[in-house]
Amino acid sequence: MSRIDTLVCTDARKTKYRFVVLTMIFLVYAINYADRTNIGAVLPFIIDEFHINNFEAGAIASMFFLGYAVSQIPAGFFIAKRGTRGLVSLSIFGFSAFTWLMGTVSSVFGLKLVRLGLGLSEGPCPVGLASTINNWFPPKEKATATGVYIAATMFAPIIVPPLAVWIAVTWGWRWVFFSFAIPGIVAAIAWYLLVKSKPAESGFVSQSELAEINAGRESHNNSVRENILIADRFTWLDKIIRVKKMAPIDTAKGLFTSKKYSR
Repeated sequence: MSRIDTLVCTDARKTKYRFVVLTMIFLVYAINYADRTNIGAVLPFIIDEFHINNFEAGAIASMFFLGYAVSQIPAGFFIAKRGTRGLVSLSIFGFSAFTWLMGTVSSVFGLKLVRLGLGLSEGPCPVGLASTINNWFPPKEKATATGVYIAATMFAPIIVPPLAVWIAVTWGWRWVFFSFAIPGIVAAIAWYLLVKSKPAESGFVSQSELAEINAGRESHNNSVRENILIADRFTWLDKIIRVKKMAPIDTAKGLFTSKKYSR
């Protein structure tokens, strides 16, 4: 087969690989949420072992959100310059590693430190996933893709509590974190291998699918430009409306007798 025939065959492929990417987004965000919420199911076991009071328990929870908030803005800057592939993979591996470390802590200080690390490593993940949706889907499909992405936040809390409690009762609370870390490590490798920053960089995406993604984006951009041009045509009307002068409303009577409020 000649090179030209090979190119024709490649262009003739009909792929929908972006929906494989969407499946990965759902699974990754479900794992992300599972790793942040599993502590709630086993907190009574942790409190009993470390004799933690309510203040310390609240501090442990707060450390996660501190790290989570701090890491998101830098993640956005990094993704804008370097893309999503590497950072999302690193984020998944990072929060999986800190989830594993949660099962090894031996002090309250260690719990706080690991939860801070978990938050720092989880923060870039949702930023990267949202950017992936923006890169991989045409405008008409972005709402659906975003809905699937957000659904993962509800799926994880359904599965995590009963599973975590069962593991804790059967093998001990530390095994909850060991068990939950494994899917994330697998997902980090899978993401790096399967999900590029942009569809044009992926060998799994056909030319027809790439054209479909780009055509939808170009159509959306043209529509936006057209709306701007239409708005520009009526700037004269806005100027005429603003020429009208209104008497200042400086008394209570003026408020109710003005043309704006009177009937």
